[in-house]
Amino acid sequence: MSALAVLGGAPAVPHGVDESRWPIVEDRDVQAVTDTLLSGKLSWLNDTRVPELERKWAAYVGAEHCIAVNSGTAALHAAVAAAGVGPGDEVLVPALSFLASATCVLHHQGVPAFVDIDPDTFTIDPARLEEKLTDRTKAIIAVHLHGLPADMDPITEFARKHDLVVIETPRRRTPPPTAAAAPGRWATWPRSASWRARTSPRQEKAACSPRRRRTCATARTP
Repeated sequence: MSALAVLGGAPAVPHGVDESRWPIVEDRDVQAVTDTLLSGKLSWLNDTRVPELERKWAAYVGAEHCIAVNSGTAALHAAVAAAGVGPGDEVLVPALSFLASATCVLHHQGVPAFVDIDPDTFTIDPARLEEKLTDRTKAIIAVHLHGLPADMDPITEFARKHDLVVIETPRRRTPPPTAAAAPGRWATWPRSASWRARTSPRQEKAACSPRRRRTCATARTP
């Protein structure tokens, strides 16, 4: 293994690369937006393109449902609402992530409890979950970060043991749909969130109340 760039090794990203040109916008992206604007179908009352995207994306990742939202922050907000998190509830979140991984909990007057990360993957460390568990803990947010997936098997096992909801959210990573254990097999992609583990009928009933009918569509049990 070559030395790290900071120690004199070759940098992974060559000098001169313009990192500001992201995301990459191609001609077909411009055409798709233009076609939508010119169609005159710009609301949920008559739009057909967004429902088509939702159906195709759900099929691509093998999920029953997909709801398109305007950002990853909005997706997390919806997932936390669907999970029934309310005032005083605690949610275990990774200590290293985009700020929305914690603020989505605050939006619902919950309390984010920061769990240390795995030093190899920089994602939430399953071995540290127990340290932050209290009788007010209601959910876990697992973030797949920079192409490195969180270790979902022990996280899900921990959630089942303690009757917690798992909200799984990717950041900058979309897996191949054929991967049997790929992150997001229970989720919508990319920049999205959905719950993965639920074992409490009481929580299921509360989260799927008529008041939350739309966000409830993001939920499914494995």
